[in-house]
Amino acid sequence: MSKKGIIIVIAVLVFCIPDMLFAQEENIEYVPNLVRGEQVWEGTIHLQGKVSVPNDAKLVIKKNTKVVFHSKGGLEVFGVLQVQGKIGEEVIFDLSKEAKAQGIKFQGISLNKVDSRESYITGAIIRNAVSAIISSEASIRLTKNRIEDSITAIEFYQESVPVVESNIIINCEKGIAVRTKSSPVIRTNYFENIKFTAIDITQASKATVINNTILVAQTGISTKQGVMADIYGNKIRYADVGIYLYRVGPEEKIEANYIKNSESAIVCDSFSMPIILNNLIKGNSDGIVSVQFSSPYIKDNDIIGNGKAIVAYKKCEPIINNNNIIDNDFGIFCDYSSYPIANNNNIYDNLYSVALGKFQSAAWEKGAGSANFTKQQAAMRNSKVDFSKLPGKELNNYIDFTSNYWGEDITSEMDKKGKDANISVIFDYYDNKKVTYKGFGDQKFELDRVKYENWSKEKIKESGRKTILDYEKFNPKAVTQ
Repeated sequence: MSKKGIIIVIAVLVFCIPDMLFAQEENIEYVPNLVRGEQVWEGTIHLQGKVSVPNDAKLVIKKNTKVVFHSKGGLEVFGVLQVQGKIGEEVIFDLSKEAKAQGIKFQGISLNKVDSRESYITGAIIRNAVSAIISSEASIRLTKNRIEDSITAIEFYQESVPVVESNIIINCEKGIAVRTKSSPVIRTNYFENIKFTAIDITQASKATVINNTILVAQTGISTKQGVMADIYGNKIRYADVGIYLYRVGPEEKIEANYIKNSESAIVCDSFSMPIILNNLIKGNSDGIVSVQFSSPYIKDNDIIGNGKAIVAYKKCEPIINNNNIIDNDFGIFCDYSSYPIANNNNIYDNLYSVALGKFQSAAWEKGAGSANFTKQQAAMRNSKVDFSKLPGKELNNYIDFTSNYWGEDITSEMDKKGKDANISVIFDYYDNKKVTYKGFGDQKFELDRVKYENWSKEKIKESGRKTILDYEKFNPKAVTQ
């Protein structure tokens, strides 16, 4: 063949190959963009753009159906939606190969004022969505679904009251987001490899979060100001923060959870006052952390084998009663004018059972203390609070650790030395009597003391968890059985 002939053949191929590749795409029969009356989808269904189910229509999607999105559109439901998948016979929602090649995601399934008495989604697999399921003013049951490779798995808005049960959510940026006074029940779900937060509850919502498993996430469960949440029996591993609480009140209860192998198991931030009860906190860098004026009630927990079991930092006053605080590097660590009250705990076999940081000094705080630093921070935040008019607090130069059990050897040491002495597992005034601070010249301030008198001679039998769950099971298959 001549060189000219070869060039002609190549040119024909260049122009024809794209048509050949996309001929199948062009010949696809798409469903109408508006569902009328009652429709049933079976087999393979192709969608182009947004498909709407109006409030007088009903869409039933049978098991073993594949719903293929060829663009960024989604399924918008105002009427009735029934997704009737089963384990092994799922309804699959995914992008077409061509759409995946473009690197796009479809918008997901949007539910608007749907009623759980008629609508449900069960046995679905949803992949490559912006928000796999979005619910607004809806009450719907979402059960035994699998959501993966999406930006957000499930979102609730505008007083939605759904039940989210026995779903698997994997490889998403966000798991379940609860917003604007929604009240979901979220139970027995499995989350894995969540880039940000697995369950995020905000904006005056009320949520029941029970028996979920979260494995690898930046934050396992997060609640913020105005939220009322019952967080019970959840298992969290490999998170930066297991449970994060921001400005929550005493109505917030964190009970019978198991948090392991995380950076911080529970963080109480900025005036938080939750009840933290009956949890097993094991093998984390930090166990329960209170920061910025937080005062949680910490009771009946087993806090074992962590870096720091309990941390009180920046003017926090947690109440710590009837816990087992055992085999940690630091049992309870206090710094920056924090004054917990810790009584009737078993605190033993820790490298240091109590340790005070450099800024744990009533003498320093009564002087200039943190006032200038606090004002500087307020100025940076453009705060309108006049700190000069805030009432001061009377500070003692000791922290109340009375009536605890410290272990056999330390009990003998306390018996021998008596009260107000230098105890080997307590780092306080006796180990660092006077400290200096940057900006205060050579002036020295006394560190606080740990008041440990009335120590118990025996283990406090009622300390530790009262609710014993099968904490060690992390079985992703269990949620779909």
